[in-house]
Amino acid sequence: MREDSVGAKHFETLAVALRRGALFEAAMRQLQGAERRAMGSIKETLFTADLPAEDAEAMAVLMAVKDEVLTPHGETDA
Repeated sequence: MREDSVGAKHFETLAVALRRGALFEAAMRQLQGAERRAMGSIKETLFTADLPAEDAEAMAVLMAVKDEVLTPHGETDA
């Protein structure tokens, strides 16, 4: 029985890693030119953040990270 729970945890971890990898690839396809400067911050977010379960919501989080990186400090849209 313990082997089943270890195996299940392994596959759960694998599924999370594959999802985050796919999100990274999708985010990179959306970045153009100077936006690629945000790649490291997006990657860090993928490794450390608790992302939403829905892919569209997770991508919104990643694009918000990109926007934050590309916004000059002290500048806001308002």
